[in-house]
Amino acid sequence: MTDVSTVSRTFAAEQRRIAEIRDFIDEILSGCVSAEFLTMFKLIADEILANVSMYAYDDDADKWLEVSISVKGGVAFMAFSDEGKPFDPMSAPEPDTDLSAEERELGGLGIYIVKNLVDETSYSREDGRNILTIKKKI
Repeated sequence: MTDVSTVSRTFAAEQRRIAEIRDFIDEILSGCVSAEFLTMFKLIADEILANVSMYAYDDDADKWLEVSISVKGGVAFMAFSDEGKPFDPMSAPEPDTDLSAEERELGGLGIYIVKNLVDETSYSREDGRNILTIKKKI
């Protein structure tokens, strides 16, 4: 397993930019992880971008999302940083997955999925930035 030093790139926080983020994940992790692992990290990026693009910024704001990826000691890390409204997704209530889609309140399912796909998630607010970090053993 090859370690990968942290590589970061900033993207416009717009849904139409998801292909660029997916390509970035491929660029950094291809050859280090399985195709299934890559797909999982891309799904996570999809969910985080959706939340940031829809909720983090006011409509007239310059919206951006920084994505950082690294691999160390058989563990992959991906961090998402934005200057949007403070929001700790780890403190959001979990959706009631026993209810049908029609009965369940909207929202929260994407973060729930992310938390259940990875080994560890953490959130911090530093220097006006939301920072969500995920960790998954390869």
